Amino acid sequence: MKRENLFASLAAFASLTGFASLCYAQVCDTDSAGNLPADTAWEYNVDSDYDGSDDPDENGGCNLGEPAFAELGTLAPGAYRAKGLTGNYLGSDGGNRRDLDWWRFTVTQPCYIKVTVSMSKDGVPFSALGDPATQSVVFVATGPSTADNTVYCGDEGALFIYGQGLTTDCPQVVEATLPNGTTSAKVPVPAGQHMIVVTTPFDEARYTGPINYAIDLEIVNLDNASCGTSTNNCTDVNTSPGCNDPLCCDTVCLFVPDCCNVGWDASCIQTGVEECGLFVYECVTNASVPNDCAGQAEFIDATTLPITFGFDASQATNDGPNNVNALCSSNTTRDVWYVVGPLPYDGELRASMCDAGNTGDAVLSVYGLGTDTAGTPISSLDDGSKLPDLYIGCRDDVCDDNDDGQLDFGGPAGINLIGVLKDEYYMLRLGSFLDAGQDPNDPSIAGLTGSLNVSFRAQLFSNGAQEALAKADGTNVNLGWISGVASSTNPKRWMFVPFSTLEPASVNGFDFTAFGSDSGVADRVAWKVIARNSADTDHGAFSRPFGAGMFDASQVLFEGIEPFDIEAFADVGDRYGQRYFVDLSAAFELAAGDYYFTCYGDNSEGTTTGTYFAWLSYGIEGIPDQYLLSLNNTGTNPAGPTVAGKAFGWRGIGPGPEMIAYQLFEANGTTESYTPQSDDNQGLTFQPAFSIKGDLAVACFGDLDGNNEVDNGDVAFCLLDFGQCPGCAADLDGTNEVDFGDVALILLSTGPCS
Repeated sequence: MKRENLFASLAAFASLTGFASLCYAQVCDTDSAGNLPADTAWEYNVDSDYDGSDDPDENGGCNLGEPAFAELGTLAPGAYRAKGLTGNYLGSDGGNRRDLDWWRFTVTQPCYIKVTVSMSKDGVPFSALGDPATQSVVFVATGPSTADNTVYCGDEGALFIYGQGLTTDCPQVVEATLPNGTTSAKVPVPAGQHMIVVTTPFDEARYTGPINYAIDLEIVNLDNASCGTSTNNCTDVNTSPGCNDPLCCDTVCLFVPDCCNVGWDASCIQTGVEECGLFVYECVTNASVPNDCAGQAEFIDATTLPITFGFDASQATNDGPNNVNALCSSNTTRDVWYVVGPLPYDGELRASMCDAGNTGDAVLSVYGLGTDTAGTPISSLDDGSKLPDLYIGCRDDVCDDNDDGQLDFGGPAGINLIGVLKDEYYMLRLGSFLDAGQDPNDPSIAGLTGSLNVSFRAQLFSNGAQEALAKADGTNVNLGWISGVASSTNPKRWMFVPFSTLEPASVNGFDFTAFGSDSGVADRVAWKVIARNSADTDHGAFSRPFGAGMFDASQVLFEGIEPFDIEAFADVGDRYGQRYFVDLSAAFELAAGDYYFTCYGDNSEGTTTGTYFAWLSYGIEGIPDQYLLSLNNTGTNPAGPTVAGKAFGWRGIGPGPEMIAYQLFEANGTTESYTPQSDDNQGLTFQPAFSIKGDLAVACFGDLDGNNEVDNGDVAFCLLDFGQCPGCAADLDGTNEVDFGDVALILLSTGPCS
């Protein structure tokens, strides 16, 4: 599983601290000529009304899916300058928008980069305008050496640096926070592609665009480039100099020159741990804390879930990896470990300290251990140095124990992990928050005590991860469907998404991908499960619930409304969207079958304007929608029931029960604007991503004939398989033989199934 994505919503980072700080020197200069192509167009970076014509941005970047960068090319060591225009503007929907300029360049060798940005409006430097909004916002991402666009924008292995300037002198200098907690204006980067994003603050628009800016970029050679050509592992002692990480090797040799001249000894490794985040697994077993070491993690049998238990990490040491740049954005100390598995089904694994009276600044991390055929659930940890490779993600400060509507910063933690797999094991690390650069063995840091709840829910159906749609011009967009109260004239908008279940289950929750609205935020989410009737052959297997497109209360099998905060910090995000979790106050029993699901924003005040969320297309593993030969130019009604041509989805508008066919068109009303990616079914265009979760029905032990009662008929079935019969359902005692022991178990279970 990949770790959480940092590029899904850059605006979310506007208030974060702990990334790169900025320092200042000289004065702003946005007028002098550059030696790289200038971005001279005042461009928007969103298609704000989704008509395909409102965003002429030629450097829209990762936030539109497949990136569209302004290319700086392959750069040799030296100084470079590029110029452009950015700023704020009012979107056609009335929302405040930004023009983010995305620049990309390539270096062929590991090196350092220096980045400064100058901004001015109407020739006046930002620092002279005297308003808190007049600050530069700069993002730098250093991609892995083999990055393609998917990996690069998906943040798999990319180092993400964030800087936000203040109203002081400029240019503003980006400083990377190094693994040891210090900062440096020399940002280490591997060979490969890297990017710089420039924009204005993510708060209210007071200085609208265009804003002039200039990027000064310097490519600097390594000081000890030759030492990084060695094939030696950087965490192993070796009599020859250097190691196989050029950037770390260069840093180490600045402190200990002999590491590049004589040999790579223990002092070189220790310097690498301290200065560039090398991880060496070390843990001394602590008898008073038996799960202090990852290799001795406490085992939790998944068949016992849900379970709540106490933990005591007050005397725990630290043996897990810490690197705010490459692993969890919150470092951890005084950690204890738990292994959960094997999981009985695919689904969602939760670990939470919330609502349990916990205090203290906690961090929870999760690692994937895979399956295990050797009978030991932690066999993949025979070598603890593998921990960074097993890491999935972490969460810090996600609870609201005092119910004030705000996260408890510096408080307990919880994590929801979607997409966990049947038969696999997962490891949880629970510890205290550790500032970057702080000694994890500092005795003044208090270890936590408290309780942890671990639970699992089966995934009854999932549309998979949310993906970006492709526009007619070949670019991508993160497209949301209004779901909820859009206006007084449209008191309900909802998408009907087909799903199927293969086994009866007790449904107790769902999750979905969405983002909030500009005009109102739903504080409740309403939902419905509707029968999907495929008997009308004119409309196909995945058509409307009923041939005329109408349904009444008898077809709404289950529905409800739950408290909801669309602005709350979601635990796990998809690549382009954000996933939100809803627990049902009352579970319902769902038989195996075919259904439609919808959820939509609601509010406790009952107002009829602007209380919705945008439910995001598309789920890459959804059930494809039906196809029609033709629709009218508005895309609202099918011209006939012919199953052919372009895909469409089902949508409801207004309070009534009518479902109408829906497509997206260009402004001319005849061309379909948005489609899935080239390798995916066109019917997935209208498939918002979501999961239905709960508990699968427990099989009735001994009911071999499936009549929900254990009786003489089951004894007869058992006798038919009498003898050697590996894998037979009648082999109830697991001896690979059906005999009188199995008959005895049936007789002991006689009676109706509960």
